[in-house]
Amino acid sequence: MRLLLVTGTGEELRALRGLLSLQFDRSRGLYLSLKSASLFALSAGAGLSRRRLLRRALRELKPDIVVNAGLVGLLRLDDPRPVGERLALRSVLESESGLVYPGGPGRDTLVSVGSPVFEPWEKDELALRFKATACEMEAAPLLALLGRTEEVAESVTVIFVKVIGDRPESYDLFRYEHLVRGWYRDSLWERIRTGFLFPGGPLRLRRLLGQKAEGLDGLRRAVGGLLPGILSGRAKTGSIDSVFIPH
Repeated sequence: MRLLLVTGTGEELRALRGLLSLQFDRSRGLYLSLKSASLFALSAGAGLSRRRLLRRALRELKPDIVVNAGLVGLLRLDDPRPVGERLALRSVLESESGLVYPGGPGRDTLVSVGSPVFEPWEKDELALRFKATACEMEAAPLLALLGRTEEVAESVTVIFVKVIGDRPESYDLFRYEHLVRGWYRDSLWERIRTGFLFPGGPLRLRRLLGQKAEGLDGLRRAVGGLLPGILSGRAKTGSIDSVFIPH
């Protein structure tokens, strides 16, 4: 059995590297796990912008399972769930076409959008229009790509590990999240400069970084609680949620 872990952003994959003992194979353009010869990983880019890399990996590896792990934005203020909690998905929707991919078990609906959504009114509109719980940019495009890739279309199973990364009331912070996407690569001087240039100043930047860390910690916990059981074959039938068949 082969398992391919796919994240959207490199930041999400970086948060999982130590947990899974991932080492980059430059010749293949993906990560191999030192813990399990069956585990491979890559970052497909926000909105699956690195489709060519992903398609090549699918054709080469022919994985039995694709795990798509990443952070999502909660849509409704009245949903009490905190940053860092994993969703259990029953369906994934593509926002432009309205195409629905059924899965489960779970009670949450995830809508994939074409560009980031932060404003509360935009999130509320998505929630009402699609009866959705959260939004992101990779799930529906991934299911569509898998269904079109001949080498895996009839055999692959997809498991989503989607963790709440931001809530509607934090929109005024996360609308500037793109300013700190490469934070882990920045020098001390670059971080100080970003802090003073960040809208609202260093304290607001610190709040944003703290909330991002909470989301990534939740992602680590969720992936760490799921993958070992799958790779070892000890995961009980029916104990895994958010399972989708793209064909």
